Amino acid sequence: HEWVGVPKSEYGEQLWDRQSIKRNEDGSVRVLSKFIPKTKSEITKDILYTMDINCFEKSFRDVDVSIDEVNSNFNDLADWQDPNGDQLILGVIGQVCRVENKNSSIKKTKLRKNPRFPCLESIKPRLRQGFKGARTQI
Repeated sequence: HEWVGVPKSEYGEQLWDRQSIKRNEDGSVRVLSKFIPKTKSEITKDILYTMDINCFEKSFRDVDVSIDEVNSNFNDLADWQDPNGDQLILGVIGQVCRVENKNSSIKKTKLRKNPRFPCLESIKPRLRQGFKGARTQI
């Protein structure tokens, strides 16, 4: 795991695993996060959440909640929720979406530089010049 923390709150701290980020088919982002309560006891242990995040709507859903990674019980039908001002959840959403957007733009840039049809790459400058000339002649 590569745990990244968000600013702590009065209730504890929330971490998310940079290595667990994955894009879902619906465009949302899935990430493993961990809540560490300020005061721990037998009842309040670290809690692992597998969250789906909708970066556009700033909403989330917990698709798995457990105290360890072995006893997982995924629920892909969980309802989307608004964070309702919860600074820990908002922190995770903000950081994960920034990382995912950065990764997506890097992938897009790489795709543009390595097109499927490299032969078209050589004529692009000439096409641009032709279009520029056509505009100035009109």
